[in-house]
Amino acid sequence: MTVAVSGARRTPVRVAAVQPPSFAGAEEHRNAAQACAYVARQLGVPCRVFMYDTAPPPKSDGVRRLGGTVIGMPRDELIEWMTTEQWRHEPEAFIHGFADPDVIAGHGGIGLELLEDVPNLERVVVPVGGGGLISGIASALKGMRPEVEVVGVQSDGYPLWQLASEAGGAVAPKPDTIADGTTAPFDPRMFELLKEVVDRWLIVPEPRLRAAIPEIAATAKVVAEGAGALAYAALEQLQPGPTTVAVVSGGNIDPTLLATLLS
Repeated sequence: MTVAVSGARRTPVRVAAVQPPSFAGAEEHRNAAQACAYVARQLGVPCRVFMYDTAPPPKSDGVRRLGGTVIGMPRDELIEWMTTEQWRHEPEAFIHGFADPDVIAGHGGIGLELLEDVPNLERVVVPVGGGGLISGIASALKGMRPEVEVVGVQSDGYPLWQLASEAGGAVAPKPDTIADGTTAPFDPRMFELLKEVVDRWLIVPEPRLRAAIPEIAATAKVVAEGAGALAYAALEQLQPGPTTVAVVSGGNIDPTLLATLLS
């Protein structure tokens, strides 16, 4: 959840304008949901999180453990709720899960940390859902070291941004992937930003993604969810040579799925 918290921590200044102060967040990728709940608890304010009702139990239960209230909605209904800005009728300070400028700026801290920890960084590979994480990382990297290549990764079970690039605009594919954290809808604001900061896209076949999760667990002793494993799974598509970092962005995997993949 550390990746998501880096973005969520940028937003508390807005809460002061709400009486009583409180958060509401729409978080398709659910790691951000827990980040909102965590930051709200640190501030001592209530938090409601709107998320897909199909979220794996570790993600929704994680929000509740942190003191947040989960509002589960069918995917199509939640997307409609967001695109029609029905959140404006809610009493809390609203935090968009990926298109919030403060959230994106917070993710930029990851890019700065990468440059500090890997001074000879030449390429970074990032899983992409709504685009907030990669936009923040890439904007920071490009601002400091424009030559660093930024590679976005999605599953072939939901290649939203590649399809959008090919179509030149909005698309609405149906998700069929274990990378549930990447199934955010098309957003025109993010489409324009991603065109500016992402150098290229890689698409990982779903069978390769499934194989990557036990590989990471065995070799790196890291438990990654589907979205979190995408960048690692894509490394085999890249030519070796440049100093490369693959961002593992989440570990909230359904235990039943993990057991199946490990067996």
